[in-house]
Amino acid sequence: GRQGFVGWCGFPLEPTRISGNSTDGVYRISCNMPELAPNDTYTVFLSAGDVFGNGVDGFSQSYNFEVQNGSSDYTAPSVGFETQPEASYAPGDEVTFTLRGIDESGVAGIGVFVLGPNGLLVDDEVNGWISASTTTLTSGDVKDGAYTVTVTIAETAIAGAYTFLIGYSDTIGNRAWNQTLGFNVAVG
Repeated sequence: GRQGFVGWCGFPLEPTRISGNSTDGVYRISCNMPELAPNDTYTVFLSAGDVFGNGVDGFSQSYNFEVQNGSSDYTAPSVGFETQPEASYAPGDEVTFTLRGIDESGVAGIGVFVLGPNGLLVDDEVNGWISASTTTLTSGDVKDGAYTVTVTIAETAIAGAYTFLIGYSDTIGNRAWNQTLGFNVAVG
């Protein structure tokens, strides 16, 4: 669709063989799209491979279909800062701020990710610079609500500038990443 990749049913979809065998069979995929999916032309891309790993580079087939009588909502939620964190924190501190999320179909989720001083995503496993991160709807509702974000900086965090990367989507698949909502946090 016009909003790019939509994840109504996960990716990739696993087909079910409904007749034949592994060398000559008929397969079916199914996906329940949201009740108010945006009116648009969508494309399903198909690719296949054999048991030896041979496959088609890219997609072997594509099919278009129309959604009608759905939604006219073609945009991702509007997300912005309601309160901002402090400019500087020490290892072990909690960073807390509030985002306002507004969407006519309803905000499905807001994810907050952290880019470390090296420009790479950090988490509680790989780089160990973030101990925990949560985003919770604390007032309002999914169409207009305040989301409290809490990120705990790990005791092992290195000094430097950290940036928040915020991703968000609505209930019908419109999504966006917004780096301009980011800010730097000096740790150390």
